[in-house]
Amino acid sequence: MQRDNVRPNNNCTGMGAQTTIKYAAIDFETTYHKSQVDIGSLGVWHYLRHPRCTIYMVSVFTEAGTFVGHPADFDFESIRDCEWISHNAAFDQEVYIRLQELELAPDWMPRKWHCSANMTAFFGASERNLADAARVHLGLDLSKDVRDAMNKKTWDDIRRDEAFHEEVKSYALRDAEVCYALWMAKKDQWPAREQELSALTMNQVRRGLPCDQDYLNASIQNLSVAAFEAVHRLPWADGDEEKALSDILFAAECRKLGIEPPRSKAKGSLEALDWEEQHPEINWIADRRTYLRANLLRTKLLTMKDRIRDDGRIHFGVKYFGAHTGRWSGDTKLNVQGLTKETLHGANQRRVICVQDPSKKLIIADLSQIEPRVLAWVVGDWPFLEICRTQSVYEAHARLTLGWKGGVLKKENPEMYALAKARVLGLGYGSGPTTFREFAKIYGVNLTPQEAKKTVNDFRTKEYRVVDFWNQLDEDLKLSARREEDYVVPLPSGRDLIYRDCHYAKTSTGKTNVKARMSGGRWGFTWGSKIAENVIQAIARDVFCECLLRLEAAGLQSIFTVHDEVILEVDRSVTTHEVQDIIKINPDWMPDVPLDSEAEESDYYKK
Repeated sequence: MQRDNVRPNNNCTGMGAQTTIKYAAIDFETTYHKSQVDIGSLGVWHYLRHPRCTIYMVSVFTEAGTFVGHPADFDFESIRDCEWISHNAAFDQEVYIRLQELELAPDWMPRKWHCSANMTAFFGASERNLADAARVHLGLDLSKDVRDAMNKKTWDDIRRDEAFHEEVKSYALRDAEVCYALWMAKKDQWPAREQELSALTMNQVRRGLPCDQDYLNASIQNLSVAAFEAVHRLPWADGDEEKALSDILFAAECRKLGIEPPRSKAKGSLEALDWEEQHPEINWIADRRTYLRANLLRTKLLTMKDRIRDDGRIHFGVKYFGAHTGRWSGDTKLNVQGLTKETLHGANQRRVICVQDPSKKLIIADLSQIEPRVLAWVVGDWPFLEICRTQSVYEAHARLTLGWKGGVLKKENPEMYALAKARVLGLGYGSGPTTFREFAKIYGVNLTPQEAKKTVNDFRTKEYRVVDFWNQLDEDLKLSARREEDYVVPLPSGRDLIYRDCHYAKTSTGKTNVKARMSGGRWGFTWGSKIAENVIQAIARDVFCECLLRLEAAGLQSIFTVHDEVILEVDRSVTTHEVQDIIKINPDWMPDVPLDSEAEESDYYKK
């Protein structure tokens, strides 16, 4: 392992020097009852405008004083000179905007609004909630009994019960005070760059997604028709969608015709394929599949439609530092990290995101093959990186490990190019022969079990630096497990990748392996090559974040990101070359890796 490339870096500092800043922790309470009004189903924007939703309380904690009561009774001007803090600030910002619409809050925003939940996620507390953050970072054990009781009552219920009303006020003010204490305890350790990314994430949510409503409505209609027709082609269903999916009724209909039903109807299963070949006149498996796929995509599009705001843009949720590596993750049932690519019956989920302002366009750009480049840098494979200055990572790999001596590999030997691509993308993190064989099929590379084993062994022999990297991480992890302590991998950007509470445990197969707690409180077994994947993805994320902040500083607004890809909504005059030039700038802490970028412009999201 190249320790020079994975080490602490102190070029990012927090806000400790700004001792004159005044802070106000602010927390809103709203009606929440899952059977009546639910954020997960409605999304935040529509939840706050639902007739059953009431913003009934605000609690504020500052060093100068406190307040808890109805928002209409609070003087927001009293904290205008403060930077605000909330635990889940993206939600509280939306509440404040709703109060502005109701003329219960002034028409200005605080100069900065920090999120202590995002800060907690960065430091790897088990979960993002305030109780867990308080336990991990302040040593406090907060009871959520009042919150649980609140979730079963309406605001009118709370207000009528005077004693419980006072409990709610005390609970709300306690949360604001704990949020304040948490911020003051950890803010100086939260890098300024990460604070900017947290704020940017909340800004993306507030910007929303441009939407082609005509296309969205037509797509929903097309899918509805396709699903309806597919169900009505199934003789046992009588147009009933539940009956259409009944395996018992499917089997009974088969036996009416004197044929055995297939043992599996799953897409791609050999049993289903064989059955369809034997009975080409019967399209029941295909019709069921058509219904399932059309209905799934229709459900996703209906969620998008339900999230359209009054300004015509789609409100969505996204979590800063939602994944263990620091990457973003989806939220509130509309996951922009995982929008489907396929077009089905003329409907495409990505195509819905479309500019409506004729002066704007989208630029979709990414860091090309960033993970293989970072992996080579971490392990010190300089010959590979040197070739990458002028050629693709796949051609560089072929020249160094597959004996390619010719010209442009992709043009002259597409089969070797496909194999090189499969090797680079599929073997860097410890895949074995069986897994690699299936992975290679994605790129059109069909290998026998023996060929897959030979390929894996060849890769590990020639890419010995990578294997050494896995082994070093595995040794360090096992040492932490023996000591039953956290395993911390310092990253070159200055942050740490943390695996908490490492220890040995039995797997479901009875083997002993290292188990650790990841971000979000998730427990899992891990090992050296898996940690290598996390490390490389985390570093790639940090490189991408530098690009993202530079784009914003240049006035190029992102509406969302997907891993190493950014989707920008920009003026028509902005060129893809401008965007690529910004993206390809190296971070100060990683100056010697040749970065590359791909970008295209479009009126709608595609890729």
